[in-house]
Amino acid sequence: MARGTTKKIVVAINKPGRKAATALTSALQEQREEARQTLLKAKGTRSHRAFDIIPNRYSASALELFLVQKGLTEGWSLSTTWGIFSVFKDMWKNAKGETYRGPYHCNEGTGVVTGNPALSAAAQDMMEVLKNNEGAEGGSRNHASAMTIEDMQKLMAWSYSQCPDRIVSHVRQHQENAKIFIAQNKEIK
Repeated sequence: MARGTTKKIVVAINKPGRKAATALTSALQEQREEARQTLLKAKGTRSHRAFDIIPNRYSASALELFLVQKGLTEGWSLSTTWGIFSVFKDMWKNAKGETYRGPYHCNEGTGVVTGNPALSAAAQDMMEVLKNNEGAEGGSRNHASAMTIEDMQKLMAWSYSQCPDRIVSHVRQHQENAKIFIAQNKEIK
């Protein structure tokens, strides 16, 4: 998260009056957006901004591409991309009652969206890709990763250079002789 964002969240939680102001601001933004959408419908046009409070047919694809840009291209951390994803999910969940809650669906014929674009298959799959990418690029691991064949060949070459076969067979022969000697001494006693 950006610097200061956590502090702002803590302040909002600790000061209930501020939460009410935030909720009021959110309600005003929603009313403004609904008025804008009504005006656009009256003019016979629709909003084509994907990240409006009221989602449209482009919202799910735009969110997916935005997550790709920030998470894979620009290399932002997984926690930051989860933050971005969560903000959009929450914004659309709280927009216009129950209309944008639940599974996402866009009627291709009319362009009418129901459900939350953040819950679309594309956005969900992208978050899985980002999560897997984070683990592959040095995230915490609880087990060893597989060794490449090139690394195995280097390890074997080094091992042979440090301890050639003739030395290993000489040591093995001495071990076998020692076992025989010990076994014979046990029989004598």
